[in-house]
Amino acid sequence: MFSETLDAIRTAKHWLWSYPFHHRSDRVIRDHLRDHKDDVRVNIGSGANALAGWLNGDVWPAPGVVFIDALGRLPFDAEVVQCINAEHFIEHLCIEDGARFPAEAHRVLAGNGVLRLTTPDLERLMAMYMGLAEPTGDALLAHHRKVHGRPAEDLCSWFNDHMHRWGHQHLYDPQALERALARAGFENVQRCRFGESSDLRLVGVERHDEGVTWMRSAYLLIVEARKQ
Repeated sequence: MFSETLDAIRTAKHWLWSYPFHHRSDRVIRDHLRDHKDDVRVNIGSGANALAGWLNGDVWPAPGVVFIDALGRLPFDAEVVQCINAEHFIEHLCIEDGARFPAEAHRVLAGNGVLRLTTPDLERLMAMYMGLAEPTGDALLAHHRKVHGRPAEDLCSWFNDHMHRWGHQHLYDPQALERALARAGFENVQRCRFGESSDLRLVGVERHDEGVTWMRSAYLLIVEARKQ
């Protein structure tokens, strides 16, 4: 009972603190939908990595960002959005929310609209851990310590870091992610490379490469799912 009361107090304090962000966001979203009626692009979980010309949404304030809580109903009518980008987002959701979010994306996307997801690839992470994919061993740990300052003494610590820290809740391999998208109603799912797309609107949208080339392919799973 005491812990539930504390959680309620924290929730109330956060709502009061963020109320100006919520209030301003409603207006910005409404104006953006009016001004970009035929080309609404939404960047979910953007953090500080706002994309120019996009409606960038997160639950925390940042320059160029509006409040969008992707755990619930997205603040859009059905079939009004052309593109949704969510980079390093879906792995932060539990498996149930990871199923609801693609379904909501499918609802708000217009016909032929596209959802692009970039997330750690469990299959590749395991291959790196087993020494079957580059980089491996000391090179991998040296990068991790330098960039993240994590006390990863060995690959076991490194693997658990990606599994459990950073707020990660559920990691996908390609087959599991495709199944989640299919259940949400998407029929056309394609694998993509970092920064590349057959849709010009989605070229170069990724921002998380940590300044090294191999990060763009080492363990990322990038897919685009179109609404038929």
